[in-house]
Amino acid sequence: MIIPESAVKDEEISIFLLVVRGSDCDLKKAVIRLNLKDHYDFKNIDEFIDKFHEVYQFIGGERLKRIKEVYGKELLLIDGYK
Repeated sequence: MIIPESAVKDEEISIFLLVVRGSDCDLKKAVIRLNLKDHYDFKNIDEFIDKFHEVYQFIGGERLKRIKEVYGKELLLIDGYK
């Protein structure tokens, strides 16, 4: 069974936002957790932010609307970082 790329991106954005929320919106803690528990290899927060935006651009429609409703605080933190 082949999993659609959109489903993979959807899952990845969910992981990113859940980890940021679970890290009390501390991006440094979120990056450390993603590296240790979710097998990413981010060198720093900037690299995480870049990957987040790379994945986020593929989310659209109702899913994007729902993400903005549920994760507004986390999105503001990520967008305001740079």
